[in-house]
Amino acid sequence: MGEVIASAILAFVATRDIVTTSCGVGNLFITIQKPMTQRDKLFNKFIANPESVSYREMEKILGWYEFEKIQAKGSHIKFKHSHFERDLIIAIHNNDCKAYMKKEARRRILIIKS
Repeated sequence: MGEVIASAILAFVATRDIVTTSCGVGNLFITIQKPMTQRDKLFNKFIANPESVSYREMEKILGWYEFEKIQAKGSHIKFKHSHFERDLIIAIHNNDCKAYMKKEARRRILIIKS
């Protein structure tokens, strides 16, 4: 059985962008590698450098982590999440938002993931 699993892992086509997932049960420990999806790439780009993504991309990422867009008034949009008492308020100007707002969104996502 171990040979079958090992050969299945080795049979994956190695690409430049790979996600590694590890799991273990008892003495058996398996590492699975799969090609990254566009969602994984966008998320990693956002975590590494939040300033590099547009507001629309950030809004999509917030949706993945169950932030709910609750109110828009003028150029300000509120996002609510059950994990936080205070809403995340993003001001949009010229179809983008300030870097500190993107960093706050990243901080909140990392809190949720941990």
